[in-house]
Amino acid sequence: MKNIGFIGVGYMGYGIAKNILKHKNKLFVIANKNRKPIEKIVSDGAEEVKSFEDFSSKNLDAMFMCVTNTPIAKLISEKISTVLDSKTLIIDITTHNKTGSMETEKIFKAKNINYVECPVMGGPVQAEEGILGGIVGASDENFKIAEELSLA
Repeated sequence: MKNIGFIGVGYMGYGIAKNILKHKNKLFVIANKNRKPIEKIVSDGAEEVKSFEDFSSKNLDAMFMCVTNTPIAKLISEKISTVLDSKTLIIDITTHNKTGSMETEKIFKAKNINYVECPVMGGPVQAEEGILGGIVGASDENFKIAEELSLA
């Protein structure tokens, strides 16, 4: 069992979060604009945290970010990079602009937090079925950490 944080349980994120729970991981989520998917994933077994700071006490193995765009991802990254420790692997499935993932990685790198970019292909149905495609961008070292993490 892994401890996983998730920011962005919404249109795409709900299905991904549901699959994290399905594989018997402990999932911690934070509310965003729309409470409906948060309430749904909590009823599926996730635990809601009330602030980014609350993630610091959850001993996270990984943190998923599935937010709308680069400016939002960078804003959130600035906040959570101050509360996570270096053993937490960031898995960023945000759809970034052309330099967004590099800019976001710099934020985490400054705090010695490992970062993997993994935009996904598919939609909410595929997310819930657990059959999304992904393109992984990471250093060799961070890729190995992601492989070892194996959420299945």
